Amino acid sequence: MYWFIIMPHGSMRMIWNFIVFILLMYTAIFLPYSTAFIDTPSDLQNDIELFSDFMYAIDFILNFLMAYEDRDRKIEVRLKYIAFNYLQGWLLVDFLSCLPFQLITPAIDFGTTTFDQKKYLRE
Repeated sequence: MYWFIIMPHGSMRMIWNFIVFILLMYTAIFLPYSTAFIDTPSDLQNDIELFSDFMYAIDFILNFLMAYEDRDRKIEVRLKYIAFNYLQGWLLVDFLSCLPFQLITPAIDFGTTTFDQKKYLRE
C-alpha cells in the first residue's frame, strides 16, 4: 500500500468529505440565488466561485487516491482499481463540477440579441 492512499474510514477522508459537503451546500443554495437575483457578481463572489472550482479540482485529483470498499467489503488500495472504479462512477460529474464556467461563459459570443421583458409582462 502506498503512503498517499486515503483510507475510506480515516480522519483525512472524513475531514475532506466535510469540506466537500460545505462546498456542495454553498453551490446548492447560493448559486441558484445569485443566478436569479444578482445581476453583476461582486469581486468577492467571483473569488469564492473560483476558490470553490479550485477545491472541486483538488477533489477530482484526490478521488484517484481514495481507497474504497468493494462488494466483498474489502478495502481496495490498488491505484488502477481505484481509477477504474472512479471512472465508472462520478468521474464525469466531478470533472464538470471543477470547470470554471464563470470564466468560460463570457468568452462565448451569444450574439447581440436582446430580450425586452416589458414587452412580455402583463400590466
